[in-house]
Amino acid sequence: MLHKQIPVEALINLRHRLDGLPSRCQERRIIVEETAALYGVSVDTPYSALRNSSRPKSIGAGFIAYHSIYYKENT
Repeated sequence: MLHKQIPVEALINLRHRLDGLPSRCQERRIIVEETAALYGVSVDTPYSALRNSSRPKSIGAGFIAYHSIYYKENT
């Protein structure tokens, strides 16, 4: 079964709308609930998507090791 996802553009728009409001503002909750209803997902999904989209991704040790070996061989 496919997961319903909120499009990236909608998450960016949601983040911009929420950034202008205080953290405990009732309007924030209403905006998130409306977004969830629009895309047919639970209220937790927009919060989770926003939290995951703001995390920097690790490039991983393999990437670093490969490029350090490549650099040593070509210098």
